[in-house]
Amino acid sequence: MADNATSTFRRHRIGLPEDEHGGRNSHVNVFAGQARKYLSLVDRVMPQASSSLELTVPPISLVSVTGSPNANVSIRVWAELTDTTTADLFAAVQLISEGGAVSLTGLPTLQIPAILRWDVMAPLARPLSVKSDHAAIDIFGITGPINVATAHGRVSVLESGPEVVVNAAAGGSILCSGKPGGIISLTADGQITLRLTDPQFAGEIRAWARESIDVYVPNEFASAFRAEVPAADRLICDDITQARLKKVNGGSRPSFQSGSDPLVRFVSLEGTLSIHRCNS
Repeated sequence: MADNATSTFRRHRIGLPEDEHGGRNSHVNVFAGQARKYLSLVDRVMPQASSSLELTVPPISLVSVTGSPNANVSIRVWAELTDTTTADLFAAVQLISEGGAVSLTGLPTLQIPAILRWDVMAPLARPLSVKSDHAAIDIFGITGPINVATAHGRVSVLESGPEVVVNAAAGGSILCSGKPGGIISLTADGQITLRLTDPQFAGEIRAWARESIDVYVPNEFASAFRAEVPAADRLICDDITQARLKKVNGGSRPSFQSGSDPLVRFVSLEGTLSIHRCNS
């Protein structure tokens, strides 16, 4: 991929505090790093007896989930403290786990909510769902079905799939890199940035964004797709792609199609749709 695509799709593991240190049993230590203080709230390893993992995370959270060959689930949660919060306020925090459903209880009600950082190691082939408001979510290396529902945040799903469903409401945005095939359904009130790495995508894609969609594909990309944009000049693509497009009927927005019977569809309601061909 071109340098800009490589940097765009580089993983950033947001669930880890900067300069975190201390042992795995450091439940009550406050870590200082880059003028921030972190309180370790949870450090749990749980046998994954159920067939799925369901995370319900409170606002405001930064969540990283990493696929692991281990059958257990490992969860660490930190609170990023402000100058007005103390460790004593979090004494009642507990991790609740029932079946595959995991959540926190006992969080204090603060005038300025603490930022919670979740770092989760999950069985890579198990189904994963994450639900939250006011959260940024980073998922990496999960091969089981993924379902994310959040608002007011960015969702990143990289090196995962082939089944991915993400709904990022209330200004939320999505960053996703797709497998060579599968079913990908992305809905964002903000923007979508998507990378496809193979010339032919064997599956279905639905990417719907209120704002812009940026799609990165290899130079040899030849899969059929359909694009809907608010105006004809909002579709931006290279000469090769442009030569293959034809205008089609079937909606209130200008629609263009490359190839026949497309199972790949991009819809931008108010922004632009840009297709970038890059070296693999």
